[in-house]
Amino acid sequence: MLVTQIQNNKTWLKDSWRRSVQAGLSSRKQPDDRRIDGEEIKSRAEQYQSLIQVVEQHAYPLFCQIFSRTDSRLILADTQGAIIKTWGQKRFREKLTEIALDQGVVWDEKLKGTNAIGTALIEKRPISVIGGEHFIRDHQFISCTASPIFAPDGRLLAVLDVTSEYQTHNDATQVLIQSMVQKVESELLNHIPDAALRIRIGHDRSVLDSGWQGIVVTDKNGQVLAQNAIASSVLANQIQPGDAINSIIGSLTMNQISKTAQFYYQVEAVRGKAKVPVSHTASSPNKPRPCPLHFGDSNIEQLWTQAAKVMDKRISLIIGGETGCGKNELVKALHQQSDLADKPLSLSIVVRFLKI
Repeated sequence: MLVTQIQNNKTWLKDSWRRSVQAGLSSRKQPDDRRIDGEEIKSRAEQYQSLIQVVEQHAYPLFCQIFSRTDSRLILADTQGAIIKTWGQKRFREKLTEIALDQGVVWDEKLKGTNAIGTALIEKRPISVIGGEHFIRDHQFISCTASPIFAPDGRLLAVLDVTSEYQTHNDATQVLIQSMVQKVESELLNHIPDAALRIRIGHDRSVLDSGWQGIVVTDKNGQVLAQNAIASSVLANQIQPGDAINSIIGSLTMNQISKTAQFYYQVEAVRGKAKVPVSHTASSPNKPRPCPLHFGDSNIEQLWTQAAKVMDKRISLIIGGETGCGKNELVKALHQQSDLADKPLSLSIVVRFLKI
C-alpha cells in the first residue's frame, strides 16, 4: 500500500465525521468511556500475549529509536478497539489518561468519533488523524497514526498506533508505522505450524534485508504455507498456500542470494519459532497449554481449551468446519502440543464438539 494514498484522499475523513454525527456524538462534549473490567482486560491481554511479545521484540525498539525524546505512546488495540497494551513515556501516559486513552478503554469510532484506532479498524488500512481532524475537540491536542495488523491467513488481528502530543504526523511517521507493522506481520509468518523455510523476495537484491521484502514461508518439503502482501505483489499472485515453491524458483540453496528472470530471492531456515516468550506457557495438569493460532480470537482459544483437556487422554476427536477455515492447522497444532508430538500424526484424531 502506498503511503501517499493515505492522506491524499480525504474522502475517508469526511465519511468518518459523518459516521460520528450519525452515532449521536457531539464534537463539543467528551464522550462517555466504555471501559473493560479488570478481569476481562486481563483475559484479553493473555489471549494477545504472543502478539504483544512480537510487538515488543520487533516494533517497540524502532518506536524507541524515533520517539524516545517526544511525548508519544505506542498503543496496541484489539479488533473491537479496546486498548490492550501501551508503551512509551510515563508522563505522557498520565496526560492521555485524561481523555481515557489507556488500557481497557474501547476506542471504537462509534464511541470516540474520528480517531486513528477506530477509523483504521473501519477502513482496514493505515490512517493518520492529525490534531483538528479528530471529531471530539478534547482529542485535538494529539496526532495519531494507526495501522491494522493482519494474520498470515488475512484475518484482522489488531491495530498498532502511535499517538503524539502536538506533533503533526507526516509521511515519514506513516512509513515508520507501516514498517513496524510489516516487521510484526513478517514475524508472525514464522509461527505458523510446520513452518520450516522462509524465502525473502525482492525485485532488487538490496531489498531482501530491508524490512520491506516479500516473504514466503513453506514447510520442510517446500510446500507454501503463507506469504505476506509484498510477496503476493512481487510474485503477481503466482502461488497460493499448498503450491510447491519450486514452481517459481529454482535452487533451494540455503542463505544464498539467487535470481530468477523477475526477482531476487534468498532461502533461510525459520528461526525462533519456539522462542516467542509467553508468560503463561507453564503447563500444569489443570491448566491447558496456550493456543499458538488464535492471535486474539477468543472463539479459537475456547475451542483450543476444550480440545486440550482431552488431547492427551487418547480420546478420539472430530474436527468439523467449512473448507478453508483451518481444520488442518488446528489438528497439526494440537498434535505438536500433545505428549505424542514426537510420533506421527494420527488421522484418527478427531473432535466431535469442535466447530471452527
